[in-house]
Amino acid sequence: MQILNTLSVPYETVNILEDELLRTGMKEYSQWPTFPQVYIDGEFYGGCDIMIGRVFVSICPPGHAKCVSFN
Repeated sequence: MQILNTLSVPYETVNILEDELLRTGMKEYSQWPTFPQVYIDGEFYGGCDIMIGRVFVSICPPGHAKCVSFN
């Protein structure tokens, strides 16, 4: 949520801890075993690691002289 807040992107949250069936169904639908999960226009986008990676790449594209890579 911090990424979305920082980018001023509107979003909705769903408390998956309240509904085991929803939680299990989301894992099956997305084929992604962990939460949080991000959906854009109803399509699974990725988890937290994907969000962080996409934001980092958009701010600091590969090969950019001022970027540092932590491998």
